Amino acid sequence: MDSKEFRNLLLLLKEDLQEKDIPHRTTMTKRVLELNQEHIDYLSNQMLVSIYFTKYIILIFFSFKQTSMGKISFTMDIWTDLNMKSYMAVTAHWLQKETLQSKLTLCSDLIGFVHTPGSHTGEHLAKVFVYILDRFKLGKSKKVCFI
Repeated sequence: MDSKEFRNLLLLLKEDLQEKDIPHRTTMTKRVLELNQEHIDYLSNQMLVSIYFTKYIILIFFSFKQTSMGKISFTMDIWTDLNMKSYMAVTAHWLQKETLQSKLTLCSDLIGFVHTPGSHTGEHLAKVFVYILDRFKLGKSKKVCFI
């Protein structure tokens, strides 16, 4: 965004665009981070649900935004790019109840894409995974189970 050539290209491509309309890189960075946090908050609310067990039945209390059913499943993948930098991606999968209908929808979303330097030991990868869960307030949730 700070490159003079890039800014000139943008001005050339859109006639009614003015220099003051092109955001600075710090503004763009701030906005991307804000959108990321909003998405994290949204997904956290979609995946969390409070579960209360009684002696005879299971009562599930849903708040306005908390519509997931049952447990949350995760898939992850780890790979190394051409520059030998390793990354971990984590996807969450859950069932969501439609509020107006008695239908369930399978939902999936990428919840983490993290640079993972160092060795890929089980302990190190577990720490990265827990870090991702903590960002979504799932670290101590009863919604997550480990096998």
